[in-house]
Amino acid sequence: MTLMDLKNRRNAHRMSFNGMVDLVVEGRLYKEMGENISESGIFIQSSRPEKYTIFDKLTLAFQGPDDKPVKHVGRVVRKGGGGIGVLYLDTNQPVAYQAKPNIQPFFS
Repeated sequence: MTLMDLKNRRNAHRMSFNGMVDLVVEGRLYKEMGENISESGIFIQSSRPEKYTIFDKLTLAFQGPDDKPVKHVGRVVRKGGGGIGVLYLDTNQPVAYQAKPNIQPFFS
């Protein structure tokens, strides 16, 4: 098994995505760069991921990989690796896709 295989062991296949993402969190607008995307969520790069909190609910808007506008409501479920992992809340996902948040920061 290669390193890439380990990185892609997820419920939904991820693909690279280098596009700007508008995030609205508690009425504040942030612009960040997407890194990868799937049908269940997106990983967003941030120079200051500390401004986000696990469980933050947010609205995302961006141009999808097919250049169509995309808008989702999501929740921050992971912080680390220079950004945040966001799970879409407004899509019907199989139970296996419902990510568990990374709660480790609460115990360190």
